[in-house]
Amino acid sequence: MADVVTGNLHSSLWLKSNEPAKAFKNLCKKLTYIEAAGGLVKNEFDEYLTIFRLGKWDLPKGKLEDGEEIPECAVREVKEECGVTVARIIEELPSSYHVYVFKDQLTLKRTYWFSMECLGRPELTPQTEEDIAEVRWVKKDDFALIYENTYPAIMDVLSLVSIR
Repeated sequence: MADVVTGNLHSSLWLKSNEPAKAFKNLCKKLTYIEAAGGLVKNEFDEYLTIFRLGKWDLPKGKLEDGEEIPECAVREVKEECGVTVARIIEELPSSYHVYVFKDQLTLKRTYWFSMECLGRPELTPQTEEDIAEVRWVKKDDFALIYENTYPAIMDVLSLVSIR
């Protein structure tokens, strides 16, 4: 765990167990666990919504608020972070997990992802209070630009575009 805290872990964390659900539950007991939701949003021109936050390309996402449903959170975060209104959720995608330090606590964050659509090609408004410097529509053929400077979990979500 020391490598995670010091930022020296640059790859996946694998749990090997005969009882994976129990192992995961025990891991969650040792970490602060939070849930978030976000969207892989496609417009009518087959472009995908991306954000540039804290020096990396990312997708819009954020923490669940008290009493909020997970899909509702994903739609809200897209609107808040990018100014884009989601017309519909197409499907839930596989969740991603990552570990980071927040307020001196080792934190495990689960992000629920949703494939979404919006109408037209809305004007984009970055939520600068959340350190979003840029919001951009990107064609699937240009994902290589994003892959050069993003997180492994975001690469995994974007890779789903090719197989759907």
